[in-house]
Amino acid sequence: MESAKILKADVGPNYRTVFLPGEILEGKWGRWAFWGVLALQLLPVWLFRYFPSQDSPMHLYNCMLLKEMLLSQPSLAHSYFALNPAVSPNALGHILLTGLLFVASPLIADKLFVTFYAITLGLSVRYALRSIRPESVFLSFLFLPIVFNFTVHMGFYNFCSAFALFFWTLGYWWRNASTLNWHKTGILAAAFLTMYTAHLMVLVFTLIVVCILALEAVFRSGSDKFWQVPQFKSFYAFVPATALAGLYLLRHHSDTALEPPFHSLRELLWDNFIISYGVKEGFIAGLFFSFLAIVTVWQIWQLVKERPRWYTGGLFLVLVLFIAIYFVIPNNMFGGGFARVRVLLFVVFVDLFWLTQFSYPRTLVRLTQFASISMALGLLVLDASAYSRLNPYLEEYVSAGSVIARDTSMLELSYSERGRTPDGQRLSWRVSPFRHAGAYIGIDRRLALVDNYEAKTGYFPLVYKQGLNPYDWTDALDDAPCIDLDGYVSASHRPINYIVVWFPDAQDPENPCVLRVLKHLQLNYRLIYKSPRNLVHVHQLQTDPETYFRSNK
Repeated sequence: MESAKILKADVGPNYRTVFLPGEILEGKWGRWAFWGVLALQLLPVWLFRYFPSQDSPMHLYNCMLLKEMLLSQPSLAHSYFALNPAVSPNALGHILLTGLLFVASPLIADKLFVTFYAITLGLSVRYALRSIRPESVFLSFLFLPIVFNFTVHMGFYNFCSAFALFFWTLGYWWRNASTLNWHKTGILAAAFLTMYTAHLMVLVFTLIVVCILALEAVFRSGSDKFWQVPQFKSFYAFVPATALAGLYLLRHHSDTALEPPFHSLRELLWDNFIISYGVKEGFIAGLFFSFLAIVTVWQIWQLVKERPRWYTGGLFLVLVLFIAIYFVIPNNMFGGGFARVRVLLFVVFVDLFWLTQFSYPRTLVRLTQFASISMALGLLVLDASAYSRLNPYLEEYVSAGSVIARDTSMLELSYSERGRTPDGQRLSWRVSPFRHAGAYIGIDRRLALVDNYEAKTGYFPLVYKQGLNPYDWTDALDDAPCIDLDGYVSASHRPINYIVVWFPDAQDPENPCVLRVLKHLQLNYRLIYKSPRNLVHVHQLQTDPETYFRSNK
């Protein structure tokens, strides 16, 4: 409690009520309600066989390869991929998943990872809010509707694994900023380094927040010897992670195209981080952003009426900066996608940090808890419905593995990544659970997956060996696949034993890419499997390898 009073005087706003024990405002049932709702949100993850995210199957596949490399278990796949020699900024999620694969099957490891993410996020959020102001810990309820957000369902596991680090680091800094010594500075440096291994964007945003708060404290101290102000030691903690990040960015160049900022408005209203599988989620997204905006505007109005420095210091400046970044940042940055959705998450995170500084009437506390639980349970029902709808299709997809020989090579061509119902409706609105679903087959049959998108990027733990990257022979392989199979086979001198086609009825018969693929299949492959609803076809190579290579020169 004493530390909270010190922070109030140093960096907090003008409080309008005396401190009360946090449990009084949150309610005796508050802690149990928070964790009870979070436990309910985890139920659908465990009730269905597959957690239908977009990228997690490929993450699991690559983690399986990492485990085999650690155990020196050779397979055909190891002749395609090698360990990335660079210190990868997208590795923490893979490290955790690989560790889980030593104690659980791949599908269970996936669920354990998601469970670990949700629990650590809940713990770190409440830790951070208590660090700022214990009486405002009830605002942690507003995180419940966004625990299973769009980035989780997309399978951005490295990005999501950094959330808990973000909140813990800011909570730790807030508690210790005025007494930073070299021991605590070392702990912060270790946190930033760990964050670097998780995701570069999260590291950058964390550094921005801490930097502005530290500069604010130094400025308010009025000391001519600014380097002696305890908060200034924060900048020493930045050095190792900042050096690694700078070195990485110098070595990895990627084109970034500017985009009109008004695109951000559409994403705020429709393509935000709450909507994943269906349009009905948009109603809850509207309620969430409206509620948050009303509370924020109300607090600003209260401060304006009292006429102190109403911006209330560094956190408000960070909030304004993040909003500006959200509206100007290109959606594709440094080879990654969905940048604005990710930034929008941090706008909300910082807004809740800022709101945590204030006092609230008991009525608003109860309303916040009730509204947050209602929105979280509403999304729970919608997510469970989506998992139920998608799992039978995933099971049909994976059934193709029954005719594929172990320790061979496979190429996946998915022509309907979001899936379609018999009447032509999307199975999933935004997430593409069938983009990498073939990786489940690769895991089960220990295959060399030719279309390993992670290995082409350079910022995941595995990379393609020289001459084996199929993305050099295609304009698009993950989305409406188009690949010059003749050119790839001739250049790599590697046979593709099986080609799996998902949703062949969605192929455009007039598309030159489709015609080229079909011709290659007709000349070199035999159709050996059709799933019950004709959603997945398996083609097996029939030509002997040498003839195959000669015919594709």
